[in-house]
Amino acid sequence: NNRLYNVNDGGIFYSINNGDTWTNITGNMMITEYYRLSGLKTDSKVILAGSQDNGHHYKTDNSGIFDWKLTCCDGMDNAIEQTNPGIMYGFTQYSQINKSVDGGASFTCIPPTIMSPNEPWVTPILIHTTTPATIFYGSVNGVLRHASRGEPTNAWTNIGGFGTGGMIMGTNNPDRFYGIASRTVYRSNNINAAVPTWTNITDLHLLLPSGLLLTSIEINPDNDQEVWVTVSGYEDGFKVFRSLTGGTGND
Repeated sequence: NNRLYNVNDGGIFYSINNGDTWTNITGNMMITEYYRLSGLKTDSKVILAGSQDNGHHYKTDNSGIFDWKLTCCDGMDNAIEQTNPGIMYGFTQYSQINKSVDGGASFTCIPPTIMSPNEPWVTPILIHTTTPATIFYGSVNGVLRHASRGEPTNAWTNIGGFGTGGMIMGTNNPDRFYGIASRTVYRSNNINAAVPTWTNITDLHLLLPSGLLLTSIEINPDNDQEVWVTVSGYEDGFKVFRSLTGGTGND
C-alpha cells in the first residue's frame, strides 16, 4: 500500500508520504532497553531510568506511565538525591553529565572541565551517602569529586583511584568507598580526605579467567565490609562474587 516502514531504537514507524511524516505503530510493546536506573528510598514508586537512544524516563506513581526527561541522545547512568529528590543527575553517552534542580522539568549540562575526551560510553555517577552535595564521577583518569553538586564545572578534583565500571559507598562508614575498573576493585578508607589513599585489590583479578571484566558493584549499606561484584561473560561459576572482608577475601 505504498507504505515505507522504519524500525529503530524508538519503535516501528510507517510513512505514506515518502517519509515527510511518520506514524508510530509500536503500541504497547515493552521494548525499551535501559542502561541504568535509580530509585528513591522513601518512595518506591519513583524511578529515573536511562534508555538506549531515548533519553531518560521518570515516573512518580504506579500508573506505569513514564515522563520523557532529558530527551536527547542515549540515557546512561543517573542518580537522585535522596534527601532532596528535586535534584537529579543524568548522563548521556560518553560522559556528558546533566543536572536538574526542578525534579526533571529541565536539565543543564555540567561537564567537568577536567574530563577526558575519551570517557566511558556509560560513565558512573555516585552521590555521597551522608553528604549529598558531594558527587563522584568515574572518569578514565581517576575518580573525580565535586563538593557542590557539580557547579561550577571547573571545581572538580581528581582524587585518584578508578571507578569506570561502578562506584559505591555505604551509610555506616562514610569514609569507605569502592570503585571497579576492568578486573580490579579499588578501595579507599578515607574518601573524604583532601587526597584519599587507595588500595588496589587484586584478589578477585587473580581468580577470574582471562577476558572477564567486572561490570557492577554493590554494598551492604549497614556493613561496609560486605560487597558484591558482578562479572561479564558466560563462564560457569564466574558471575557474582562476594567479600565479607572489604574486598581482601572472597566467599
